[in-house]
Amino acid sequence: MLKKHCFFKNSFNFASWRVMALGLICLFSLLPSAVAEPTFTRSEAFGDWLLQCFTVEIKKGQQQERCSLTQGVGTEKVKLIASLSVVKESKKQLLRLTVPLGISLSHEVSMKSTTGLGDMKWLTCINSGCLAEKTLDTALIKKLAGKKKLILTVKTLKDKRDLILQFSLKGLAQGIAKTK
Repeated sequence: MLKKHCFFKNSFNFASWRVMALGLICLFSLLPSAVAEPTFTRSEAFGDWLLQCFTVEIKKGQQQERCSLTQGVGTEKVKLIASLSVVKESKKQLLRLTVPLGISLSHEVSMKSTTGLGDMKWLTCINSGCLAEKTLDTALIKKLAGKKKLILTVKTLKDKRDLILQFSLKGLAQGIAKTK
């Protein structure tokens, strides 16, 4: 049972999206194959999700398009608390959560819609926050299809309270189809 100590509404604010896009660029720049600054090739909204694609030079004269389907949640005071992204790496799609520092890494991220969907595992933390991810396979996409929301629960480090992050699933399936 989830304890609702913190609840954040979706925030579809393009200023927040620009900040999130900048964070994603920084994240992708950490990948070993990305050796040049990205150039945005397309940006499109799908329901409550934003698809942004850019090209990076992976070898001299060889470019590759990378896309990220992203949604952020926040409050009226704090525009962006967390972001959830679908990214493609090494021929597989990943569901990646970015949250600020101050989260307990000893507890995995609980994923629920109307039923439990398993956990996301913590990947790493950097100065701007921590990343958790889960492989987004066909079975998980089917479980999310037709649902209205995805609830992710993380524990705070200081007082071990549940931090409830609610993401809309409106437009997710259409966006995923465009990232393939």
